[in-house]
Formats: sequence, structure tokens, C-alpha cells
Amino acid sequence: MKQADECPESVPGARALLGEMFASRLVASGACWLWTGTKDRGGYGVVTVSKQHWRSHRLAWHTANGRLADPLPSHVQIRHTCDVRLCCNPAHLIPGTAAENAQDAVDRGRTAGGRPLEVDHGGNVVLDIVAMRAARIPVRVIAERLGTSERNVYYHLSEMKKLAALTGDGS
Repeated sequence: MKQADECPESVPGARALLGEMFASRLVASGACWLWTGTKDRGGYGVVTVSKQHWRSHRLAWHTANGRLADPLPSHVQIRHTCDVRLCCNPAHLIPGTAAENAQDAVDRGRTAGGRPLEVDHGGNVVLDIVAMRAARIPVRVIAERLGTSERNVYYHLSEMKKLAALTGDGS
């Protein structure tokens, strides 16, 4: 693997597409452009630009596609076709929905501890999780009942809390 300061040779076009600061934090690994800067707990690269926090691959896609001034809504995810969380190669990044991202994980065998929960099951799965937690059913039991992982259950509970905070619904 080449060093980040060799970016013009190791990551052709990165400086032109993504800018000096961003490209200087990339190294080539095969066809992937790996982020060497700060990472979040989930293993994704993170960067702050003009006091705005971005995941590095999301910023790479927006920059390469001329969308910095008009970013995609936050519910639109930037998916990795290469399955490498630190990859910032715009050729490996595509926008999509959470359902498409979850299906990618299933198709590629990347689910840990069970199938991802899909909100499309009539939209009631997340409400069922919330109801079971309100009834003080342990997350472990909820995960077993739904055939998924505890991590997936916690994720959906967290998303519901965020939604409640945004909508001002304290329930």
C-alpha cells in the first residue's frame, strides 16, 4: 500500500475529484481509496468541513458528483458496492435507501447475528419492538422472537428515539 502523500500515483484522479485536503488522507488498496483519517465507532471514516460532520464516503460522493451545495437528504444512504467501509472511491459509491442497503447486506452475507429487520413488513416491526420494550421484554428475547440480532433491535429503538426527538413526540 502506498503512502497518502503519493496520492497522485496511488489514487489517480483523487485530488482533482475530491480536493487536496481530502485526497491527502487516502491510500490506495486495490481499486479502493481508503480513508486514513478519523473513524467512528462503526468503522466509517468521518471528517468535519466548515463545522459540518460528514462520513468520509458520503462527502466523497457529494464532492465527486457536484452536490456539496445541494446535498442528498440524510435518509438517502451512500452505499459501498465494494463493501469496504473506509473506501472513498466515488466509482464504488451509489446512493440508495436503507432497504436497498439492508438487501445488499443480505445478498453479500454481511449480516451479523440474523437477518436485518425490514420496516416494509407492513411497517409494524419497529412498532412491535417499541411495544415489547414498553412491556419490559428483554432485547435478547425480542431479537429471538424476530429472528434477528440484539444489535438490530437496539438500532431500531435508537432510530425511533431520534424520530421522536425530531417530531417532538415524547412517547
